Amino acid sequence: MMLCRYIYLRLYHYFKRKGRYTFVGRVVEKLFRRQQVIVYKKKRVQQMPPKVELAKQRTREFAHKPKISIVVPLYKTPIPYLNHLVQSIQNQTYQNWELCLSDGSGNPALLQEALASYQKDARIHVVVSNEPLKIAENTNQAITLATGDYVAFADHDDALAENALYECVAAINENPSIDLLYSDEDKMLANGKEFLQPFEKPDFDLDYLRTTNYICHLMVVKRELLDQVGWLRPGFDGAQDYDLVLRLVEEAKQVHHIPKVLYHWRLHKGSTSGNPANKKYAYFAGARAINEHYERMGIDAVAEQGDDLGEYKTKHQRRSK
Repeated sequence: MMLCRYIYLRLYHYFKRKGRYTFVGRVVEKLFRRQQVIVYKKKRVQQMPPKVELAKQRTREFAHKPKISIVVPLYKTPIPYLNHLVQSIQNQTYQNWELCLSDGSGNPALLQEALASYQKDARIHVVVSNEPLKIAENTNQAITLATGDYVAFADHDDALAENALYECVAAINENPSIDLLYSDEDKMLANGKEFLQPFEKPDFDLDYLRTTNYICHLMVVKRELLDQVGWLRPGFDGAQDYDLVLRLVEEAKQVHHIPKVLYHWRLHKGSTSGNPANKKYAYFAGARAINEHYERMGIDAVAEQGDDLGEYKTKHQRRSK
């Protein structure tokens, strides 16, 4: 009875603060999201490898066992989210990895205890800045710690599927010429236990990539290629990953798509995945990234923001005679 009264009072006060239109919109959003979780749950169970398969993956001996460095920029990261990310990496069925964390929060004490506990695992390396770092510089700090043959990129509040690195290494063993891999992805609710909105991506399509950064996560790149094109560029903060992937595919020998959900974006109030409008500046930077790509490729075209955030349209120029 007390619980029902508590819920009622919370709803009532939210209604009074936000008004009926916001209140109704929020209720509809919650119901729609719940329905998405229910619909995807059965499909996800069918797609996930069973425990027997995961156990086999842990004992498989690959001919080529590359080390994968997972680089993660941290910024005032909620400890439960960070714990979940770290645990998802430690639980990988492929274990030749290292985790490189760069804390750019600007407050070394904020994550100090958590980072110290992670470093009990010798595969986890940490660098801490005394000054706040933007995301490109912060990620580059993490890359300085990386010693692996391949570099994987992850966000501080997300998680990897248990078989994520295994699937990447299996593909590399099948075709050693692959120097950039990406997988499908989905979203998880803030509790990290419920999943929705699977994104089943196409195989590599450069024209599609010029309209949106569909590659995103999980992305794994050969370290040699990453060093060749240069790391993330601070001038593209917010779309630094889009700028990087465009430079990578310009030079990559082979780009490989793994049609499996290997990465989980976390939905919460501050996340771009939860609310794209949180980082509108990122989408303007994305248009600049495409335009610089066109310049490098010698393509006479101009990209601009499309009708939806994160999508771009290109206007091809007509040369005067």
